[in-house]
Amino acid sequence: MSFKMEEPPPERKNTKINFHVFEHAQIQGIPEAVVAKRASKRYMWIAVVIFVHVACFVHLYWLLNTFLVQPNETTVSFEQEDELNPPRVLVCQPATRMLNPKSVSSISAEYYYALELGVGLIHITELSRLEYLVNVTQVEEHHQQILREYNGSASAAYRKFHEKHMRKCEDVFGHCYTELYKNVSCCDIFEPVFTLYGMCYVSKKDAVVIKGSDSLANFRFRLKFAGSSLPDFFVEKPVRPNPLAEPNFEAYEVGFADGLDQGNFLVEREIVLPSQWLTVNMVQKLRWLMSNPKVCVDSDDGLKFFREYTRSNCRWEQVLFKNIKSNNKSCELPLVELLKPGYKSASPCNMTEIFDLFGYDKGDAVILDEAAVDQMNEASPAEIRPYIAENCNLYGNRSDLPKCSVNFLQTLGLPEETNPYLHLFANVQPFTLEQRYGQFLDLMPDAVDSCLPLCYTIVHGLRMSVVNNRRNLGQDEASVVLQYTSKEVEKVIESPRQTVSEYFALIGGNIGLWSGASIVSFGHLLALTLRAVGVRLF
Repeated sequence: MSFKMEEPPPERKNTKINFHVFEHAQIQGIPEAVVAKRASKRYMWIAVVIFVHVACFVHLYWLLNTFLVQPNETTVSFEQEDELNPPRVLVCQPATRMLNPKSVSSISAEYYYALELGVGLIHITELSRLEYLVNVTQVEEHHQQILREYNGSASAAYRKFHEKHMRKCEDVFGHCYTELYKNVSCCDIFEPVFTLYGMCYVSKKDAVVIKGSDSLANFRFRLKFAGSSLPDFFVEKPVRPNPLAEPNFEAYEVGFADGLDQGNFLVEREIVLPSQWLTVNMVQKLRWLMSNPKVCVDSDDGLKFFREYTRSNCRWEQVLFKNIKSNNKSCELPLVELLKPGYKSASPCNMTEIFDLFGYDKGDAVILDEAAVDQMNEASPAEIRPYIAENCNLYGNRSDLPKCSVNFLQTLGLPEETNPYLHLFANVQPFTLEQRYGQFLDLMPDAVDSCLPLCYTIVHGLRMSVVNNRRNLGQDEASVVLQYTSKEVEKVIESPRQTVSEYFALIGGNIGLWSGASIVSFGHLLALTLRAVGVRLF
C-alpha cells in the first residue's frame, strides 16, 4: 500500500490595491485618472482632483467660520398698522400723593409721616415739613401703633390708608375718548399703582387700542383739579404756583413710558396745570432682537421688586434695593411689598434701620454751642440768644435747665427765619431715595451693566407741547391728547444671516460646484475603496 503525501497550500501573496474599480467612481477626475494611458495625463488628473478638493474644503471652512462669527442681519421696514397701542400713561401728584384733602382732614402730620417713613418713602418733595415741623417722637409712637394694628406690616397699613383716603378715579379723570369721539370709561383704563412717586394712576397694559385713520388715531382724557389741594399736613401753598390757577390746586405730573416704570426718573413727563392743553405727538417703532443674554432680556425675565421689567426699574433694583444695609445688616425697605403685589419681604427694615439708612439724626444728640447760637442770632432779625439762654443750658452753668439740643430748640417756637440756620448747624436733614441711589451708583458704577433692553420692545418717539386754553377748558380741568402723526410703524427686526439648513445647502452647492459630487457619490467612493483593498462586507 502506498501513501501519497499532500502538498502544502501555496503561500498567499500580498494583495495589491485594485485601482481599476475606481473607473466607476462618480466624482469627476477620478475615473479619468484611472483610465489614462499615459502617466503624464494620469498625474495631471490626480493633481486636478487634489487641488479641487483642497480648494473645496478650504471654501467650506471659510463658510463655517463666517457662519459662526458673522453678525446677524437687521432689516428695517415701514408698515401701515390698523391698530396701535400707545405708551403707558402715569398720572401722579407727588406733593398731594393723590390724597383727598377732606378725607384726611383729621389726620395729623405725624401719623402720615409714620406711614411714609415706615415704608421708607422719603422724597425731596416737602422734605422741610419733616425737618422742622414734625415731632419725630410722635412719629415713632404712631409707627408702633400702626404696626400693632396691622400685624407688623407697614406696607399693609400704607395700602389700606390709600384705599380709604386716595382720590377716586372718577374724581381725577373726566371723559376719555379714542378716535376723537368714541367715549370710553377712564376707570376701565386707569388703575392705582404704587411707584416711587407714591400712589399714581397708570393706564393698564394694552387697555387702549387706537384705530381709525391717521387723523383720528388718538387717545384723549381730561384731568380734574377739584379736590386736588394739598392736605393740611403738607404745606400751605402749592409747590409749583400757577398765577392762572386757583392757589390751592396742585399740578399733575403726566409721564409716558413704553413699560410700567415705577421709578421716579420718568424720561418723558410734563407738568400739567388747570386750563392747559397737553398735546403729545407720537410715532411708533418696533424693535425685535434675537434672544441673546449679552444684548437683550427676554420678556419673561422678571424683577424681584417691580411689577414689570424696564431698564429704569432694573437700575433701581440693582443699585439701591439690593444694597441696603443698616449696621452691616441687610434689610429691605417695606415699600418693596407695595411695588410688586404678592411679594413678601423676609427682612423688612424697621424705623430705626430706616433712619440709619437715610442718615436721619433726630437731634437729641446734637447740642448747639455758644458760637453756633451767636451765628444764628446774627442771621435772625430778632434777638434770640437771650431767649435761648433762658430756656436751656447754653453756657454750661445751669444744671437745672435742659441742654440746647435741636429737638428742644424746635419746641421753643423760635422765629421761622432761624429754621434754616438751626437745620444747618444741626445737620439733621435726612437723605432721600434719589440721593441714596446716586451715592450707591457712585460706589458701584458697574452695577447696572446687566440692565439690558427687552428683546421685543415697542418704542415711541414723543414730541410734547403745552398751551393755555381757557376758552375750551374750565378753571378746574386740563386736557391731554395722545396723537399719532402717522400709523406707519418702523420695524427693526434682527434675524440670523444664515440658518443651519441654509448652511447645509451651501455645503451641497459648494461640493457640487468643485467636484460635481453628492452624498451618494462619496458613499459610492467609500464602497469602491473597500472593494479595492479586498474588503467584502456583503
